[in-house]
Amino acid sequence: MDIQMIKTDVVKSSNAMNDIADALAKFDFAGPLEDLGSAMPGGQSAGGAKSLSAEWKRDQDSWVKAARDHQKASMQDANHIEATDVGAAEEGRRQTSTVSASAGLNLENKLGPI
Repeated sequence: MDIQMIKTDVVKSSNAMNDIADALAKFDFAGPLEDLGSAMPGGQSAGGAKSLSAEWKRDQDSWVKAARDHQKASMQDANHIEATDVGAAEEGRRQTSTVSASAGLNLENKLGPI
């Protein structure tokens, strides 16, 4: 099984994750719940609505942070992919150059079969 990771694809994915985090951060899931308690004055669930609102806000903030952390890690991975590819290409060119130089010496005729 081959896994091929292309830097531009990883960067696109990373940018999409950041866009999702930006969009999610703008939503106010918790706000409407804060007002729910005033619609039930004296009700037992009024305090629960406020508590639920705070919990949703914490969860939302946590998810946005996790998405941004994932985006940063993906960008670091993309940079690592590029550095690894460049290093492998340089090593391949070096190996090819060494083999070509050896072939020009005709070592087999001088030393016998190698």
